[in-house]
Amino acid sequence: MGTHVKSGIRERARDLFRVTVALLIIGGVPIGGITLVGVDEGLAQTSKSASLADFKSGQVTDKKGNRIEIDKKDYVLQANVTVRDDEGKPRDLGEVTPGAMVQFHLKQGRIDQLVLILPR
Repeated sequence: MGTHVKSGIRERARDLFRVTVALLIIGGVPIGGITLVGVDEGLAQTSKSASLADFKSGQVTDKKGNRIEIDKKDYVLQANVTVRDDEGKPRDLGEVTPGAMVQFHLKQGRIDQLVLILPR
């Protein structure tokens, strides 16, 4: 295998590791038997209200007003929906556009949390 291919595989593995760690943090899972100190209050709130297993994932196919379509299925956004990227940083709902990959949590049938998966 060529050097270019090996470095591409390593880079992809690193990206997947970062996404996994970010999702574990959002889900409130301790890493290596320790909890993370200094996680911002928004992430702490997320970990109390939803575990990683409760999140679904997909690609945004449309967005209008307080509605978002993910994988051609329509969802309503809660008025206080939180949006973060896969590194845990707060994001604006306007950054979630058709074509974006997301993970989302439903509360009472509406999306209350969105995780925007950033392209690498």
